[in-house]
Amino acid sequence: MTKKNLLKAIVIEITENISKSGNTSYFWKKYHSLLFRKDIPTVFHNNDNKPFMGIIKEVTETGKLKLILDDDSIKEYDIKEVKMLY
Repeated sequence: MTKKNLLKAIVIEITENISKSGNTSYFWKKYHSLLFRKDIPTVFHNNDNKPFMGIIKEVTETGKLKLILDDDSIKEYDIKEVKMLY
């Protein structure tokens, strides 16, 4: 399968999932139910390579990873701002 055909298949699958409910809420609910290590305390490293604990809660509609930190604060991280250790 070529990259172009794979991308086309993914777009078709997403479109079908969204059309099942008539809006994107079905898609987001399903997506969040499949997030790796969601709701599990996990060690991350920040850009300074310092470890910290966080719990994945969701991915925002803009693609940021939302974590609950040790002090119960919630912080959003953009792509490549943190690394998960597992």
